[in-house]
Amino acid sequence: MSENKPEFNFLRKTWHILGLGFPFVYYFRLLDSFGDTKVLLLLFLISFFVLLLFTEILRLYFSGFETFYYKWLGFLMKEKERKQLNGTVPYFFANILVVAFLPAELAILSILFLVVGDPLAAYFGVNYGKNRFYNGKSMAGIIGFLLGSGIVGSLAIWFFSSQDPYSFLSLWRDGFRLEPLLVLWISAAAACASEFFCPTAWYGFLDDNLVIPVASGVSLGYLSHLLLGLEKPFGF
Repeated sequence: MSENKPEFNFLRKTWHILGLGFPFVYYFRLLDSFGDTKVLLLLFLISFFVLLLFTEILRLYFSGFETFYYKWLGFLMKEKERKQLNGTVPYFFANILVVAFLPAELAILSILFLVVGDPLAAYFGVNYGKNRFYNGKSMAGIIGFLLGSGIVGSLAIWFFSSQDPYSFLSLWRDGFRLEPLLVLWISAAAACASEFFCPTAWYGFLDDNLVIPVASGVSLGYLSHLLLGLEKPFGF
């Protein structure tokens, strides 16, 4: 076991939670008065991702800009990110992927697993984790991630069901259905496993901010097709 204890950055986690607004806009089609919500949202996400990536290149290769950046935005970063990409870069790329390739409900669940599960894993791991695994993570963090993402995801499915009783995720179609919750909790476990085992590589681009939504999105899509009859779980 390792005694390498992670830190909990409240402001960073709060910033990530704000990203839930993207699938929220997607689900409620809030931009339809200006065009197709999905297309417009993707254009915004891609544009912001490119701008963010350009900013990160400036930070990494120009010391003057790096000093300016850390003065104003350093509180959102981990210490280890000083020499690699900010975790916001893979985070926005993950948003692009789930909005582009998943139905709105599954995109929201994928991002929920990240913005709820990851902060809870960090909080409970930092404050209650004792004996740690080889990567510094703890059983308390694992439990925090799984229960937090599973419970919030279950509430989201209940909300989707109330909005559209005929949705593929509906809990009550010809009586109560357990299958949507089964899909949810298995996918929450997949997200939890991806958070635990994910390395940081490719200058920080391969990160749990990318892997958690992708792993949970693949699991949600495949299981929704297998157990809930969703015909096309992946596709633009």
